[in-house]
Amino acid sequence: MGRRLRLQKGELDLETGEIVGTSIRLNPKELSLASRLADSDAALPVETLLTDVWGYRPGVRSRTVYSTVGRLRKKIEVNPKEPVHLLQSDGGYRLVEGAEILELPDDFHGRVDAVATLRSWVAEGGVLGIHGSGGVGKTRLAEIAVTHLASRFQTHVWVALRGVRQLEDGLGAVARALGLGDASASRIRAALSARQPILLVLDDLDDLHAHAADLVEALEPSAARTVLVTARRQVPGARPLTLRGLDVWASRRMLRAGRRLDVDDEALDRLAEQLDHLPLALTMAAHWIGSLGAAALFEQGAILKGLHGTVERSWSRAPAPQRSWLCALAVVGGEAPLSLALALGPDEAMVHLQELVHRSLAQVRDGRVRLLETVRSFAADRAADPLPIRAAALGWAAEELERVVRSIGGPEQGGALAQLRVDQSVLVRVLEDSPRDETWDRAVLDFAVVLCRVGLIPQIDGWLQHVSGRACVEPMRVWSLVRQSMVIERRGGDPMAPLRLCPEPRPETHHGADYQVQLGVALLHHQQLDEAAVAFRSVVVGWPQTELVVRRARLGLARVRRAQRDLDGCLDELGQLERLARIAGDGLHELVALGTRAQVARQGGEALQAEVWTRQARALALELGEAPNAAHLSKMLGTLCGLSGRVAEGRRYLREALSYYQRHALLQSEGFVWMGLACLALWEGDYDGCETDLVHADRAFASTGFEPGLNSNQALWGRARASRGELRPALAHFERAEAGLGPSPSRRARAMFRGLQAVCRLQLGETVAHLPQLLKDLPDDPTGVLIGELIELSQGSTEQQADARARLGHRALDRAGG
Repeated sequence: MGRRLRLQKGELDLETGEIVGTSIRLNPKELSLASRLADSDAALPVETLLTDVWGYRPGVRSRTVYSTVGRLRKKIEVNPKEPVHLLQSDGGYRLVEGAEILELPDDFHGRVDAVATLRSWVAEGGVLGIHGSGGVGKTRLAEIAVTHLASRFQTHVWVALRGVRQLEDGLGAVARALGLGDASASRIRAALSARQPILLVLDDLDDLHAHAADLVEALEPSAARTVLVTARRQVPGARPLTLRGLDVWASRRMLRAGRRLDVDDEALDRLAEQLDHLPLALTMAAHWIGSLGAAALFEQGAILKGLHGTVERSWSRAPAPQRSWLCALAVVGGEAPLSLALALGPDEAMVHLQELVHRSLAQVRDGRVRLLETVRSFAADRAADPLPIRAAALGWAAEELERVVRSIGGPEQGGALAQLRVDQSVLVRVLEDSPRDETWDRAVLDFAVVLCRVGLIPQIDGWLQHVSGRACVEPMRVWSLVRQSMVIERRGGDPMAPLRLCPEPRPETHHGADYQVQLGVALLHHQQLDEAAVAFRSVVVGWPQTELVVRRARLGLARVRRAQRDLDGCLDELGQLERLARIAGDGLHELVALGTRAQVARQGGEALQAEVWTRQARALALELGEAPNAAHLSKMLGTLCGLSGRVAEGRRYLREALSYYQRHALLQSEGFVWMGLACLALWEGDYDGCETDLVHADRAFASTGFEPGLNSNQALWGRARASRGELRPALAHFERAEAGLGPSPSRRARAMFRGLQAVCRLQLGETVAHLPQLLKDLPDDPTGVLIGELIELSQGSTEQQADARARLGHRALDRAGG
């Protein structure tokens, strides 16, 4: 058994990071911090922790210690705002142990925090309330709390109030629990005074809620007369402790019930999620899981039906408008943004919503209304005709998407797109279930536009084909096919295919401008640069009133100029785009213009200007809340810092991008960041670190089958081998990279890989066939290293070749193709 620290919540195992007997786990960094503090008798300064725990070099400043301390306190402290273990003193932090450990029953899981909180509150006395939905474990928690609090009182009295609806009956129940024949309030108070300090538990005040405050007031709570109440709704005047479902660790423990089950954790987690992690439901499921299995219980939903009785009491007291509203929310999936919930709700919806929350029939968090699965299942069984509900939900979706589309190209665009990312799953669910009518068609076309900015979904292709197949008028058919082309382009396919089916729209129409821009994109995809320029230019000249489309056309012209290697013309178009975007408040197009200008500057060998524009673009992305673009720009900035020799700074930016990609499972981007980190390691001569990063990159690309990434990584393996003087293995890597290009690779990619092979062959003293053609095919290299190396190695004398190898050989392989 490893070393353990005694905390109020239990014993913290410093090897596993588990607080023994609870569901609390520390993550690796939190555990490292706790272990380092536990090893020290004195407070450790932040600078020391940054060095010892995070591995930062001395002098680095970061707020990561403070954020990690905050998370650690939430896990190990009973009251994080008043810590007793992780303390700050003398400019640093120290970890103190030695508190009383709570002894809890083996079948009581995940409520250590709640018990400890009640213990700390009892010292102040008064009225304490345990609140939450049916089946969440209010009564059970009160029973456990009484066991741990009894020693602090002369006596405790339990009063069961289920079914009691009148104040007089409530006072009578208290009197009977006290052994009194007289149920007057004065006699009850006198009896309580004689037994002080006393703990009085009023269990299940739901039926008496209308008079709950009067009953508590009649008992005159004080520091020596503590009243603990349990109810679904909060009792006025009570200090509330709100219970929710258990966490995933405690739910697994309850479902296993101490038995060795042949059931994996994933199946248990799915079942627990369906049961809202409610202790009552988990206890019921644990009785059956051994014989039926978790999958069968999940599919049958029998436990949910058994829990309907816990919802029935609250449901029966809710007025008709609230019941209808719950049915509507159940039909749309049980979770909805507040705007959708209000669109489906009755008059004075906010008042009704507050009542539903008080009755524990709904939850409101972060601007979303959510029903517990038990409530959703109960209400869904009672929903009458779902069609009007789905029609109302579709109307909300159409208005919401239209609002977002109107915001595109304006100052509100960033916030609207950010909110749409949050609501996207709800919009998909609404559109999947809605009737296919004209409102649905318009919503799908608008959805396609915004999805091209926030990330595609699989359903959008079929939806757009459905719209175009039934469109009878020119604008709808043109728009649907243009949207299909945009989606195909975003997926990396041929955007021309849908446009071939598209009737050319009439000139000077708004959808005509959309068509021309997308036609230019498709022509650019097929390298028909002059024709693409004509299409984009026609929009700039012929549709000046469509400002957003004109900005898209300007961006298209910049891409054409860049493909034509007219870098000055490209920068001029991007300058025009940036100016127009800034006037319109179009942050995303301004961001694209800055980022592209940085790429063009790097392509032209202007590394300093490229870095300046990249930093400006990254700052704008962070200001707009565009986290994906900020990550991409951090990756680009890290590469630029590395090329200028600032390896530590470059690694910091690359790690920042890597953190975002890993968090959002963007594996292809993650692979390129690992390659960037490998390049920095190679630059420093850390060959082992370079190969470790290359392995990570290979795994990221292989998991998605991304062949271009795998080929680039092979080339980087070759560069690493060549830098160590292993030219034959390096040559083999470059050959494999070229072979992986497939039957019809681009001339640029093939020439690059052949150029790297040629450097190896020349350094080995071999001849290279067709070298003049290879030099002609090689793409522009801002450093000029690869082409210069090939010329020197092929044309110089033996002495010059040796000198070239010493001066340029390894650096060429380090930089070329990066």
